[in-house]
Amino acid sequence: MKENKFKYINNFPLIIMVIVAILIIILVNIYLNFKPYKSIYRTGYLVLSQNMTSNLISNKNNTDDYSIGVAKINYGDSLYKKMDSYYIGVDQKQEIDIDYPVYSSDGLTIYSINDNFRLINEKFEMLSGYSGLYINKGFVYNQSDDSPADDLSYIFYLIDNSIYINTQIINIKTLGNDYIIPVNSPLNLSKDYLNYYVFDGKKFTFHRISDISYESIVTIGDVELTYEELLLKLNAIKKVDMPIEDNKVEIGEIEDSKEFQEEEIPEEEFIKPDVSVDNFKSDVYFITSNIKINDPSGVVTSYPTFEIYDSEDKLCLRKKVSMGGEFKISGLNQDKEYKII
Repeated sequence: MKENKFKYINNFPLIIMVIVAILIIILVNIYLNFKPYKSIYRTGYLVLSQNMTSNLISNKNNTDDYSIGVAKINYGDSLYKKMDSYYIGVDQKQEIDIDYPVYSSDGLTIYSINDNFRLINEKFEMLSGYSGLYINKGFVYNQSDDSPADDLSYIFYLIDNSIYINTQIINIKTLGNDYIIPVNSPLNLSKDYLNYYVFDGKKFTFHRISDISYESIVTIGDVELTYEELLLKLNAIKKVDMPIEDNKVEIGEIEDSKEFQEEEIPEEEFIKPDVSVDNFKSDVYFITSNIKINDPSGVVTSYPTFEIYDSEDKLCLRKKVSMGGEFKISGLNQDKEYKII
């Protein structure tokens, strides 16, 4: 009996090593396996992971091998995640760049697949983006029901602090050339050059505007400004304050200020608009309510917009509603709680 006990104790470290090895194999397999990330309910093209962002910020002149391929995605296809990378395909996986949206076959519409981006409108106001919206001709819609998210016109889809996608066509006039950048072109705005990609339905091709300067005229949507003004509004550069010289005015140039006194115009009585919303009624797939707007002074010029946040204060949806009457908000998960602002 003592001999058997001794053998059992002697084999105990080996048993522990085998168990640890099995656990390591299981953990490695779990970590390295492809896991379903999300399903995409649109048909289009995804950007392959082939250094699009690094190419855009590069200042190299040799751009012969800078083309980027795409992966076709069909309605209902799934994306997969392995470690920090994302893939498309069931049998043959293709690695994609998750930072970029899904492109329609004609390149005129882009569909967001995450919420790591922001939108910039024609007033250069920046709003948070969310998964499940799409942009066409500068206007934002919800993928769940194709309803408008708001009534604003957007000019840029900002992926990070340096990569933009123009959601309207850009026209640029330099000293010697005129350029047209097609809608939904990923681009990098540098003070010395402008790099961008154009989607032709099969791949993205690289382009560069080398003769751009601060004085170049840029037109996007209804906005026209110099390239310097564009960079300033996007906070891509900082304005250098120049000393202001004192304006010297001769005594004889000053007229009697009484002659320029404006005639006082009586102010019209202002009545503050009143907006009220009834309690929301929930259904399985949507919520409804009624909105009433009383605006005697006519100061309300845009449609009311609601923002829907989840329990973690993450923006899930933006919804434009009518000026009065019943409205519906769909595309929400029935198992989650939401806050409406």
